[in-house]
Amino acid sequence: MRRPFLKQLTAAAVAALMAVCPFGTGSTASAVNIREGIPSIVSAPSDAAAMIGTSYFYTPKDTSVTIPIVFDSDKPIKGVEIQLFADGLPLSESLLNISSITTSPKMLFDAEQPNTKNGSFTAMCIDKNPPKSFTLNYKIKPSTHVKPGSYHITANIVIYADAGEPVSIYTDPGTLYVVGDRANGTAKVTIDDLVVDPAKDKEVQVIAHVTSNAPMSGTEMRLMSNHAYLPNDDFSVKSIEFKPQPFDDCAIGLDVAGFNALDSNANGVDGNFDVIFTLEVNKYAKAGTYKMSTRSLFLNEDNKPMYLDEIDYSLKPHDDPESDGTVAVTVSDATFDPNRQDTASLDVTLSSDLKMCAASMQLLCDGKPFPNDLFQIKSITAGKGSGTVSKDEQKAMLVADITKSGGTKGPVKFTFELASGKSLAAGTYDMSVDISCSDDNAYEMKVNQTIGKLTVKPLEETTEPPETTHFDPTETTAEEPTGSTDPTEPTAAEPTGSTDPTETTAEEPSDSTDTTTPTKPPIKPSKKTFGDMDGDMKLGIVDVIVLNKNLMVGEPLSDEAKENADVDQNGRIDETDALNILKAVVEIITLPIVD
Repeated sequence: MRRPFLKQLTAAAVAALMAVCPFGTGSTASAVNIREGIPSIVSAPSDAAAMIGTSYFYTPKDTSVTIPIVFDSDKPIKGVEIQLFADGLPLSESLLNISSITTSPKMLFDAEQPNTKNGSFTAMCIDKNPPKSFTLNYKIKPSTHVKPGSYHITANIVIYADAGEPVSIYTDPGTLYVVGDRANGTAKVTIDDLVVDPAKDKEVQVIAHVTSNAPMSGTEMRLMSNHAYLPNDDFSVKSIEFKPQPFDDCAIGLDVAGFNALDSNANGVDGNFDVIFTLEVNKYAKAGTYKMSTRSLFLNEDNKPMYLDEIDYSLKPHDDPESDGTVAVTVSDATFDPNRQDTASLDVTLSSDLKMCAASMQLLCDGKPFPNDLFQIKSITAGKGSGTVSKDEQKAMLVADITKSGGTKGPVKFTFELASGKSLAAGTYDMSVDISCSDDNAYEMKVNQTIGKLTVKPLEETTEPPETTHFDPTETTAEEPTGSTDPTEPTAAEPTGSTDPTETTAEEPSDSTDTTTPTKPPIKPSKKTFGDMDGDMKLGIVDVIVLNKNLMVGEPLSDEAKENADVDQNGRIDETDALNILKAVVEIITLPIVD
């Protein structure tokens, strides 16, 4: 059963979809008719869904392209497994190469190194509160062999939902348009800056001027404001009109601020016209100047994608770095004296020239991530204005959604409380952060970082007091006759065989020591922990990832990890063991499995 995709997604997923995808996911190079249904999805009974977005790659200018996949579920998503296909074939070096994978919100997922030949990878959630909706971005580097045209992008997807079995879901195909031949024709879109005064303007018009050097058979277009898709808190679209009317078959979607149009007569229309967007000014719009742009696709009379001249910002994926803003990141200096204190505080302060909407970071010691044997993280605290913060204190990571506090230029302070690790040595350590910040348009900002110095003082040597001898006066009396020459001392005449009870008492300790049976050393307990792949004696999602790497790409395991991996104790290591470890992580079962 096919259901309208936008109706079944949550509001957060719809926002993410609109941020990265045009409204068309057609299986051919022609435009998609909105009236036939906004892109649909056949989903599994668990109400989990995914959507592959449409992407564009312009070979003369672009070196990479992002293919977004939007996920939505009624339950928290703890992990996904995906294999991507182009025109039904796994990705290969002759066509497309995966260069990186990112998620939005950032750092919620720990993605495996992708297999560039077959387009497969696994991403597992490392956050304590897994999201129900998120976007996963494939960054693709098309090879020199890729030809202009359209490629159907499909995927095999498995979702690990909260407290449930893995569920396979089906997605409608997305489309990758490769535009690199100016012989197909060239089109241009120009829009003037828009000046808005919300106190006076209830409606404003944006006019997009379209020109081309060849007839058109169809087009898609969406309007953006300051790199953000409409509608948003600033503007809603009231109407979309054409002057003159070039196409006889046009579908307009006000809720996606766009349209697609076709020439039903297949004669090709004159590619010189204006598109008039009438916008309503929303109550949150601020006085100022807005840069308006479009994300567009034009087809020539042979239904081939035309080259678009003006793509500097309008056709780049929404999550590409576009911000001119800069964040100043300062890591404080600190001193840790293990003789007089248990912990040391390290402050990381952010301030920027534009409003920040999000920040994610991991603390590093001498450029190396946590956990390590030098320090352990006791706590991470966030200061005022940081919004909603999720933390992984073992790895010294945090993700701050600053939009929850309305966005801020800072300063925003985060404090890491460090304690001594098992191998901490005196010295000076460089403390820095691996950090990413976004402005209030969700564009990545430049980072200027000041590295802090953490000085660890040496342990003081404790001088033990000299050992004092306890003199028993009875023993002293017993010893005196040996060298005495005083004839008045009666003890001097005592025979050597005297049975003085005080001497007998002094001798007793040596006799008892000689007859003591030595105790056996305690038996060392076994360190075998079922499911522990990384040797930290704990069970976590990292163990699942390590075993999956071994099963998928043959990454070697230690002997101890091999023993721990066979959780069902059947003498072999396979995907069933990886799934059972994952079930143990989410506390569905307890390891080992005993028949």
